Order: sequence, then C-alpha cells, then structure tokens
Amino acid sequence: MNPRDHTSNQNIAEMKTQFEKCEEILGRPGRMHSKSSYRRQFPNNVVMFNACVCTKSKGKIWHGDLDVTRDGDLLKLARALCEEVYVLHESVARLENERRPRLHNARAIISATEVTLEEPKC
Repeated sequence: MNPRDHTSNQNIAEMKTQFEKCEEILGRPGRMHSKSSYRRQFPNNVVMFNACVCTKSKGKIWHGDLDVTRDGDLLKLARALCEEVYVLHESVARLENERRPRLHNARAIISATEVTLEEPKC
C-alpha cells in the first residue's frame, strides 16, 4: 500500500468525522430560516444567512443559516473539534475559496470557551 494512500484515507476519515460532528451539532448543512420573519423576531441578533463554518485545518465544514447570538451549538462544536471555529459570509468561504477560506474576514470566531464577534468587513 502506498503511504500517500494511507494519508489520504486518514485525511478523508478525519474530514468525515468533522462533518458528522458538525451535522450532529448544527444540523444538516443548508438549514434555512425565513429571513424576513427571523429578522423581525430577533432584530438585535447577529444572524448570518448562507453562513459558512470553517476551521483552519479543514477549511469549510458546514454551511447554512446561523444565529450567532443564540447558537450555543457553536461553542459545543469548537469543543468537539478541539479547535477554533470561524463563521464567514459565503462570498469568502464558498466556491473557489472553499479549501482556503479567508478566515481573516470572519464575522465570528468561536473557541471552546467564548464567541468573539468581529465588526463586519467591507
């Protein structure tokens, strides 16, 4: 067996494990809220529609609508993955940026103990 194949299989297994943890904690990728009614219901919350959840080690690992203010699951996810989780707008973390999302443009950075909100970047 080629050592590279072993590494690839190991990386695939790790990615699958991360994906399964994300889905277990955050729900199925692509979950959606009604934008207008959700904003009316929670006008002061940091809500990101089409958000991408990323890590430094794996890039984009989940996408969907998130209420960063209410979603304690993001802390749970950071603890489960044992690394910081970044929440970005889809324009800086999808398509050509999926493997290397622009983490410096994160709207929120979540560690095992806290959620840090960043000012929106233009």
